[in-house]
Amino acid sequence: MPVKIFLTGASGLLGGNILRFLGTRPNVDVCAVQRSKTFVVRPAFSNGYKPLSFDLTSESTVWNVISQWRPDVIIHTAAMTEPAACEWRRDEATLQNILVTRTLTNLAEHFHARLIFISTDLVFDGKQGHYVETDLRHPLSFYGETKMISEDYITKNARRLYHSSHDDYAWILTTRYP
Repeated sequence: MPVKIFLTGASGLLGGNILRFLGTRPNVDVCAVQRSKTFVVRPAFSNGYKPLSFDLTSESTVWNVISQWRPDVIIHTAAMTEPAACEWRRDEATLQNILVTRTLTNLAEHFHARLIFISTDLVFDGKQGHYVETDLRHPLSFYGETKMISEDYITKNARRLYHSSHDDYAWILTTRYP
């Protein structure tokens, strides 16, 4: 039985590369949500692939799609990632970076799916460098703040996500520069 994956941000650089990788894996079915019809990385898919384009800030639409798809894994790469744009359009950044993440976290809990969330090194102030997850976060931008708020929400609610013998219920991935 194939692993069912719900991927957000499939037309972006990171999501597109994940989609391309998943296309090479056997026994994987992907429901890929993309904002744009144009891909940064063109997917090459030989197995189950269902592309969708809809507004992830519509909670009811996201609930409907995921309740029909019933994924085993939710990979959340979609975000408003331009720090300057997040400063200028804080309401939109809050919707894209916090509300969508909360919705997907709640859905992962409801459907017993694993959640993989992509964060950023901008949750740190950059003064120290070589950060680890236990370091004190201090974002200097609204973008970093939205990602920190999302990390906190996932961390607080991850224990309820999937009750099994596994220790990892949700993964928070972040970029770091050496």
